[in-house]
Amino acid sequence: MIRHLGIIDIFMCLKESVDRADLEVFIMRAWAIWLDRNRIAHDKERSNDIVSAYKGGILLEEHRKASAAMLNFRNDSVLGNNSRWTTPPPLWLRLDVDAVYNIDSNNFAIGGLFRDTEGKIVVAFGKKIKKPQSVVYAELIAIREGLLLAKDRRFGLLQVYSDSLLAVRAVTCPEDDRSYIGAIATDISSLLGCFQDARVFHVRRSLNMVAHSIAHFSFPSQNLTIWEYGTFPVWLVDLVIKQLHRD
Repeated sequence: MIRHLGIIDIFMCLKESVDRADLEVFIMRAWAIWLDRNRIAHDKERSNDIVSAYKGGILLEEHRKASAAMLNFRNDSVLGNNSRWTTPPPLWLRLDVDAVYNIDSNNFAIGGLFRDTEGKIVVAFGKKIKKPQSVVYAELIAIREGLLLAKDRRFGLLQVYSDSLLAVRAVTCPEDDRSYIGAIATDISSLLGCFQDARVFHVRRSLNMVAHSIAHFSFPSQNLTIWEYGTFPVWLVDLVIKQLHRD
């Protein structure tokens, strides 16, 4: 009978009959199966039950790490000011970055922008990322691309904001992690040392919608797209102005 129910109905039934740990396993396994389904439907790639189960395990591990990170970071300074979007201090620049997933193409795109102490855009960027290993990895790529651009522009004082708690934790709380996450986090830590001062913070997703919109806009971009003064799209300028007035 359960096969005639929708996914939400199945979730609600399981919520009443299994504990939280088992429910988390079901959700992550279901998500991994859905990702494999998209690869078969859109990329014509073969699926493997063992690989699908393994990916579900990775998603589950990331979810549990994020939950633990939230508990550890509740009173941590990396949370920044999450009540409203704020401009950086004088002489500093603020970099907001984000990564978004397109379920149809099974790809990610990243986006980010630098703003000065008046909230004005200095430079913005976006790029499509083909099938990164995980959401956290895509978020870390966004941070790294922003820092590389900042280094190229010789920016000195930088605040970096991401709405991925796991990505922020990977950079600000380094561990002996030899995975692909640890490798890119190490790259980012090295880049942070290239600036006069650079700090990474977590920002609430609702305060990161400008970077989120840039990432969405960047899906068609095969290469890194950079917008500088005089070339900012009208929609981007409008979003920045609205955020300044709203927050």
